[in-house]
Amino acid sequence: MDLKAKETYEPEIVVNIQPARRERVKAQLLTAAKVKWQEQVFDRGMFAPNSPSPLSLIHHTLLVLKLDSASVLLDIGCGEARWLLEACAGYGCRGIGVDVDGELLETARIRAQERGLSHLMQLQQADIKHVEDFSEVSVVVFYGSREGCRGMAGFLSQKILRPGARLVSVQFTFPWEIQQTVSQDGFSAYIYQIPCR
Repeated sequence: MDLKAKETYEPEIVVNIQPARRERVKAQLLTAAKVKWQEQVFDRGMFAPNSPSPLSLIHHTLLVLKLDSASVLLDIGCGEARWLLEACAGYGCRGIGVDVDGELLETARIRAQERGLSHLMQLQQADIKHVEDFSEVSVVVFYGSREGCRGMAGFLSQKILRPGARLVSVQFTFPWEIQQTVSQDGFSAYIYQIPCR
C-alpha cells in the first residue's frame, strides 16, 4: 500500500439517525433553546426583544379604540413609547409606560419633552410584575411574544380591575375572544376586552 495515499484518505461519515430518534433530538434541542431564551428574557423582566410597532398600525388602532381625555393607556414594555406618544398627542389621554430598559425610557422622555407631552406621560423603569396600581388603566398595549402572551394573560386578568378595560396585543394572540383586528404594513393588532376576576 502506498503510504502517501493512506495519509490523504478521509473516511466518509454517514449519519443515519432513525426518524423517531431525530424527532426526539429535535424536541430536546427546542426545549433547551426555550429554556435558555426564558432565562435571558423572562427572568430579566422582558417578554420579548425590543421591536417598535409601525406608526401606521398605531394610528389605525388608536382610531378604532376611540380614546379620549379620560382614557389611561398602559404600555407594557413601552420601549421608546411610540404608542404613548401618539395616543397622548392625538387624543389627550394619559399614558403609563413600563419598561426594564432605562436607555429606551430616556429616549421616550426626551421625545415626550420635545412634543410637549411630559405632563400626560408617566414612564417607569420596572418589571411590570412589580407595578402595583392598575386601577385607572382603561387600555393596555402589549407587544410581546407567543410565550409572553400566555404568561401575561393570567397576570392582566388579575391586575386590571377596571370593568371594560381593553387589551391591544401586537402580532400575537391571547387566549381570549378577539373583538377586533387591525392590520397595517404586515402587522396586526388584536383588540380584546380583558376578563377581570
